[in-house]
Amino acid sequence: MTTGDQGPRFGHRLDGPSGAPVLVLSNSLGTTTSMWDTQMTELTQFFRVLRYEHRGHGGSPAPAGPYSIADLGGDLLSLLDELEVEKVSLVGLSLGGMVGMWLAATHPQRIERLVLCCTAPKLGTRESWNERAATVRRQGVASITEQLFGRWFHSGLSGGTSRGARFVRLHARKRRRGGVRRLL
Repeated sequence: MTTGDQGPRFGHRLDGPSGAPVLVLSNSLGTTTSMWDTQMTELTQFFRVLRYEHRGHGGSPAPAGPYSIADLGGDLLSLLDELEVEKVSLVGLSLGGMVGMWLAATHPQRIERLVLCCTAPKLGTRESWNERAATVRRQGVASITEQLFGRWFHSGLSGGTSRGARFVRLHARKRRRGGVRRLL
């Protein structure tokens, strides 16, 4: 992305009918707009879907840090203003949910509906995040994939013997392989 007179441009995609209500998909840490690809066929039947990438993710710039949730929320506000979008529904996953909470709390007039997935007002401790960042800097993203996927796929899936448990386990393995490739 390029930097213009109005600041950095953030990696984003806008899909779906131009007259439809806008739905923002705000992704989790370490992911890009591609994490939502599977849902796009359904969502664009009803919404104008805005997917964007946080600072340092995908096609977005990585200005010197550290960053706060307010910084990330301000980035989203700037993007909405640039696209001339006044009000949105927002689905936020993990970090994206934290950005959604910030936006709803500080600019409630901009949010029509808010869906929060696998998130909290605070995730982890400063020490745990510093440790994870140091590990990634030393050993690369691959070094934390097992930790990430251990959070994303419930360990109970490994022991179930029902047909449903076997199906979910197989699907989780396929998603895990694809997810690892996308992370790397």
